[in-house]
Amino acid sequence: MSRRRLLICLIALVGLAAAGSCGHKAAADLTTYSSKEYGFSFQYRNDRFAPGTLATWPLIAEAHNQMSATPLAVVQFVDRSSVALPGGGRSGFLVAVYDVSGEGQKFSLWQIGDQVLPAALDAARKVLGPNSLGDPERFTLNGMKGYADSFNITQDGTSYRGYVLGVEKGTYLYEILVQAPTAEFDQWRSALGQILLTFRTG
Repeated sequence: MSRRRLLICLIALVGLAAAGSCGHKAAADLTTYSSKEYGFSFQYRNDRFAPGTLATWPLIAEAHNQMSATPLAVVQFVDRSSVALPGGGRSGFLVAVYDVSGEGQKFSLWQIGDQVLPAALDAARKVLGPNSLGDPERFTLNGMKGYADSFNITQDGTSYRGYVLGVEKGTYLYEILVQAPTAEFDQWRSALGQILLTFRTG
C-alpha cells in the first residue's frame, strides 16, 4: 500500500467513526487510560497492549530534538502478542504532550501549520531518513483540528510503518503515533486505529 493510500485510509477511518459507523469493540472490552494533569484519555485493548517502550523511541526522540520540540509527557504502549524483532521491535503507540501556549498566546495549528510544518518535517527527515515522512493532511479527530501523516522508518534493521497525528486543544498539542513492523502492519492496523478513534481531551 502506498503512503498516500495509507493516509487516505486513516482519514476515512476517522470519518466513519465520526459518522457513528465505526466497528470497534464495545467499551466494556476496552481499558481506559486517562491523564488528569494533561487532560486526555484513550481506550485500548489490554489483552493486546501493555505499557512499554517502543524500540523506535530513541529515533523519534532525536527527531523531536531536531525540531526543538520537547514533550511535557510521553505515554507508550507495546503489543503483548508479537515476538520481539531485532532491537526489541513491536507494534505499539504513544501519546506525547506539548505546551504550545507561546507566552500565554494560544496558536491555531491550522493557521500556522502550513508555514511551520515544512521546516519541522525537513528537520525530522534528517534523523528519520529522507523518505520517512509524507505530506501531512489536515483532518479533524473527535472535534479537534490537526494534521495527519504516514511514515516509514527503520530502526535496528527493522522497518516500521504507521501514522502520526497532531491535534490541538487549549494550550496543549497532542501527538499520537501508532506503528507496527511493516510485515505486521496490515494485521495491527485495525487495533491501532481503534486507539485513535477513542482519543479524547478534557
